Amino acid sequence: MVIKNLRTNVSFGPRVYRAPGSNGEKYTVISEHDDTWICTCAHFCKRIRNPVADIKFGCKHMRNAANGDYGKPRVRASVQPRPTVRRVTVSAEMCDLSDSLSV
Repeated sequence: MVIKNLRTNVSFGPRVYRAPGSNGEKYTVISEHDDTWICTCAHFCKRIRNPVADIKFGCKHMRNAANGDYGKPRVRASVQPRPTVRRVTVSAEMCDLSDSLSV
């Protein structure tokens, strides 16, 4: 989804959670905008394999992320400000005046 504004373009990606595993690893839980969930844990990768729409059919990391146990999601937001270009024209009289002052 892209929101266009007069000043900036902001692009919001999927919501990403960092989930701690029981063996000390860190897993990534991704919630897409169409309410499908993906996890990088072994249970999801080996048994479920497909993105799930209902988290009760997902893994425990998905359920904990949906309950808010892992805090706020990390959302990729890219703001690209427009460069400011200013053109200044100086009259010949001002150039002569600045030359006479710099001497």
